[in-house]
Amino acid sequence: MRKNLLLIAFITALASLAPGDSHAQVNAKDLRYNTDVSRRGTVAGTMLEIGVGARAEARGGAFVSVADDPSALYWNPAGMVRIRSLSLQVSKTNWFVGTTFSTVDLVVPVPAISSALGVHLAMLNFGTQPVRTVNRPEGTGEEYSANDLVVGLYWAIGITDRVSVGLGAKYFQENIWHETANVMAADLSILFHTPVKGLVLGTALSNLGPEFSM
Repeated sequence: MRKNLLLIAFITALASLAPGDSHAQVNAKDLRYNTDVSRRGTVAGTMLEIGVGARAEARGGAFVSVADDPSALYWNPAGMVRIRSLSLQVSKTNWFVGTTFSTVDLVVPVPAISSALGVHLAMLNFGTQPVRTVNRPEGTGEEYSANDLVVGLYWAIGITDRVSVGLGAKYFQENIWHETANVMAADLSILFHTPVKGLVLGTALSNLGPEFSM
């Protein structure tokens, strides 16, 4: 008797879980892929947002008020005055989907006038890719390449023993297959060593220039 009751209860539970007519049909609208992403492929110069220097990147980019090595050319050029000797930093990073990001940063101190000069070079290389079309998704036999290049010249000077400012001018170029675009931009920054021990404030305005598009 108990076994029969358990069997009936089990069958009843399965019946209650079985989809009824109200669940048998699926609204086609529910299957659509919805996204709020817009303006895809309309942003240029994104390479300028890639951080420079392993030490700075390890800090999550919190380096604007540190800026005491050659990567200061990217984060806060005013920090160059804290570098006391000729300094060179070279890096190459294997980035996403076969791309490589390479940088060269050189700082030349000019202690006679509490100043420093710097040169920043960075390149993002996407390698070569096959040209694909709707009719030939496997490739047409042609290949295209893409790369971004930025070259910057910087100058920093210590206004006082606590305050320094940095100025920079950069040339940016973006190449994708047969298309090329370039623009000039400027960087402005300041570094302030407060009277509070260990408290340093820094601000940087980067990539100031005209609208850029391809």
